[in-house]
Amino acid sequence: MTLTQDHYGYFLIGYFTGSPQISVKSVAKQTGQETICIIAQDPKGAGVLKIEGNAKVTANGCSAYSGSYDNKGLSVKDNSTLMTKVTCTVGGYEGSSRNYSPAPIIDCPWISDPLAARAQEVDQTLPNGCDFHKTEIKNAQATLTPGTYCQGLKISGGAKVTFSPGLYIIRNGQFSVDGKSSISGEQVAFIFMGEQATLNFAHDSSVSLSAPERGSCPESCSTPSQSA
Repeated sequence: MTLTQDHYGYFLIGYFTGSPQISVKSVAKQTGQETICIIAQDPKGAGVLKIEGNAKVTANGCSAYSGSYDNKGLSVKDNSTLMTKVTCTVGGYEGSSRNYSPAPIIDCPWISDPLAARAQEVDQTLPNGCDFHKTEIKNAQATLTPGTYCQGLKISGGAKVTFSPGLYIIRNGQFSVDGKSSISGEQVAFIFMGEQATLNFAHDSSVSLSAPERGSCPESCSTPSQSA
């Protein structure tokens, strides 16, 4: 839509210019809850969704969404890149055009958690206790099985780890991947429980994961193995 204002002598210069003097153009872009594969819901603070260093995040055919109202709620800096179908932020964003493909859409409407119903379903079936404690894999190849991982799951030193299909509960500890390590897995789901349950994919790490296609997790979720 384009709005124009015809000649009026609001300013002295108006007597010496043609009509229209003022022209404003706006373009409406359709956004919505199409396929969202990255979502940060915290409505406050800068860098709620943050990518930096040399990180490269590619989300083919789906969207990334920052729910923060801060003018730097979305942050992609340095040599990092975010490639999506659509990148949407409630507030503003930090970074240059070379950090985004395509450029983010600002002033997007805040959306509720699209996985809220699934979270309730999972909460009703979560087991108590721990299957694994302080799990660390360094400079080795391993295959992990579903279960509850307490007090941290650390993959480092160039390790290559495959996650079997199922539900992984990270309880009161950090799930970290660093030191040129790589993880992969199909139909895997991660649930983080407790204030100390955090996620850290550090520099030079490689992550290739796909989520369950039906329900909260495959049938194997209900029968976690006791060893890795």
